[in-house]
Amino acid sequence: MSWTRNWVLAVLVWACASQGLQARVDGIVWIVEGPLAADFDRDGHVGFVDFMLFVTVFETQSGDPGYNPEFDLTGDGVVNLNDFISFTEAFGTIQEDQLPIRGFEVYVVDFGADFVGVIDFGSNLFQEYLTFRGPSGMTISKDDESIYISESFGLFVMNAERELQFSVPLESAGRVVLSPDEDLAYVAEAFTSQVTIIDIERREPVDTIGVGTAPQQLGLTPDGRKLYVMNALSFDISVLDLVRREEVGRIDVGSQPVDMRITADGQRAYVLNGDRPVISVLDLVSDRVIGAIQLDGTGNGGLAFSPDGKILYISSGGALLSLDVGRNLISNRLDLGGQSSSIGISPDGCRAYVGTFVTQSGGSGITVVDLVEWEVMGRLMGFVFPTQIEFRTVGAGEGVE
Repeated sequence: MSWTRNWVLAVLVWACASQGLQARVDGIVWIVEGPLAADFDRDGHVGFVDFMLFVTVFETQSGDPGYNPEFDLTGDGVVNLNDFISFTEAFGTIQEDQLPIRGFEVYVVDFGADFVGVIDFGSNLFQEYLTFRGPSGMTISKDDESIYISESFGLFVMNAERELQFSVPLESAGRVVLSPDEDLAYVAEAFTSQVTIIDIERREPVDTIGVGTAPQQLGLTPDGRKLYVMNALSFDISVLDLVRREEVGRIDVGSQPVDMRITADGQRAYVLNGDRPVISVLDLVSDRVIGAIQLDGTGNGGLAFSPDGKILYISSGGALLSLDVGRNLISNRLDLGGQSSSIGISPDGCRAYVGTFVTQSGGSGITVVDLVEWEVMGRLMGFVFPTQIEFRTVGAGEGVE
């Protein structure tokens, strides 16, 4: 499916989901993979209490008032004998002692359900819905004290307690990035085909730069001098000189760019193409394509670097791939099933959160991958169309309810 069709589908999903769809009805649910998926009370032991909980939903199916996907261990939409067999196989399992994981909040921008979902990293349990109208992008300040969220009608800035500080009206919005000194915010406005520059201290737009048609994703060089804008419907990348505040060129990658990541030295960029399974490699000194990396399956998905920048993680064609940046070679692959989209890598480099659509596992959700063991930990269900995943570092116990 081309990125154009996906973009149109996203708009249709948003229109149909204006009241929140199933995500707001059932809430965000964490479904663990493996034997501990049957630990329904989350006490680290699959025992009698879990059995009693299982009995209360036995012989229910998707759509029934009492159905809960946590108890559907086989992921076929029905809690029946097959799930009971899986439960009996897991009965008696005890979680190995481990240190509690604290320190991060996970933010999932869900364009399809009009919210940003906040998840506790340690437990993967839902914390809060932040309601917006077609949220399309977000970024977090370096000190983790300010949260910037762009949506259909403006840019909203919240503090660490998720309280609104101020907003700046816009005609439309895509992704948002901050300048290195965090004095300016750059917001892609998809419907007006421009990038709007917002002065954070003055809390108002100070300039606009025209770009291609339907700008979405943004890539800012580490020195803050150049901004690369992926134009969804003109199938190119605008190159913006931020000192002169003007477009100075376009890059044609031979396809439709959907995501981009720039190396820490600002010399190279990797561009995921939407309608062909190829990652284009750009030289950012000359602003031209210097190579291509072939992928299996479709090109739709997302990109994210490891914290040290040595690995580029790729969500594409229902799989998670790892690319050795030094050699530009795919080093590992993990099948996630179905289709995959946005991706976020935790600040400690230990987990990947990948937007996925897996028919046999309840449809749309977030698949969580243990990058150390290179295996699926479980799925967060209750999302409709996740478009971006970000992380905020919190203090000991902060943000954990």
